[in-house]
Amino acid sequence: MEKKWVHLAAVATIITAGINIITVLPFMVGAANDYLGYNKIQLGWFAAADTSGVMLSGISTYYLGRRFSLRQLILGGLGIQALLHLISLILVHPVPLIGVRFLAGWFGGLAYTAALSYFARLKRPELGYTSYIIVYSIISGLLLMIYPYLLGYSYYFGFGILFVFTVIAFFMAQRAFPVVSEPAYKPDRQVLPGVKVGWVLIAFLFFQCSNSSIYSFSERIGNENGLSPAFLGFSIGFSIFVGLVSGFLVLILARFLSYARQIFLGLVLMFGSLIILYFRPGFPLFYLTGITLLGFGFTIVLPNLFSVLASKDPSGSKVALGTITNWLGQAAGPAISAWYIAGGNFSEIVIPGGIFLIFSMLSMFINAFIAK
Repeated sequence: MEKKWVHLAAVATIITAGINIITVLPFMVGAANDYLGYNKIQLGWFAAADTSGVMLSGISTYYLGRRFSLRQLILGGLGIQALLHLISLILVHPVPLIGVRFLAGWFGGLAYTAALSYFARLKRPELGYTSYIIVYSIISGLLLMIYPYLLGYSYYFGFGILFVFTVIAFFMAQRAFPVVSEPAYKPDRQVLPGVKVGWVLIAFLFFQCSNSSIYSFSERIGNENGLSPAFLGFSIGFSIFVGLVSGFLVLILARFLSYARQIFLGLVLMFGSLIILYFRPGFPLFYLTGITLLGFGFTIVLPNLFSVLASKDPSGSKVALGTITNWLGQAAGPAISAWYIAGGNFSEIVIPGGIFLIFSMLSMFINAFIAK
């Protein structure tokens, strides 16, 4: 099944809306620190709340997809997520806000996972996942560049913009996914078809632990080292825009390199970025280079990991499983790293991030060895 690029871009926009707070998480973490006075531990749980909800939604989508259609999962998820964004505007205390953000992540994750698994039905799934990276890069880059200014004016812009974005995606989904009676996924008795997929899922886990631990606190790293909010907004936004380049690069590399080799390439680039951010976080040029290299490597690895899982099951159920380890890593990364730096500097978060990345590389090496 092949689809026009306009349709793929619409689905990619819907996917991005399902996880829209992740897009601006560095600045929402900063806003929770500056406006609400959350400490480092509370910031870690705040950063992990939405991602934890999305992670659990992967399990839910895997089973709910046997009863409900993609359209039902996506519209239901986006509709309730929009309501929870509104509720978040009036909450200040960390406990209720973190709880609501967890629910927002869960319902948004239903839409995210269902729409993402749709790409597995394409003849070339990498086209769908790459279109997601490109669209995500455009939207995220724009949001990240304007969010420092919006949050500087009012805290309420943070969740307000996310509400508007989610509502727009809700109406897009009504056109992109027609009414059907059949469930999203076929019954699958074998959850993990062989150890090869298992090791890919483990690599996914550590990959996202590393990326999320650095990305969630990237704004705080620069802020702590004297970089201006405007420069941080530009740097983090530019690192997302780089996904445009790496997105098209993935399409070119697919003709010459396997999914696994592209994954190794991206992981190596990410490791190089951590070295730069650890030794020179306070120098503008080095910070920009490090955070850009992190985004470049990330947008090479992510679509290829999903493509590996899609190649195992065209219905998309294995992609739904992939979102579980994917978002488990995104939830665990900031929480574990926040605990590690509780008594130190934000820059030290690079250390657990690097350890996670090494474990991801080892998992892919084991997967490659077993595949021979």
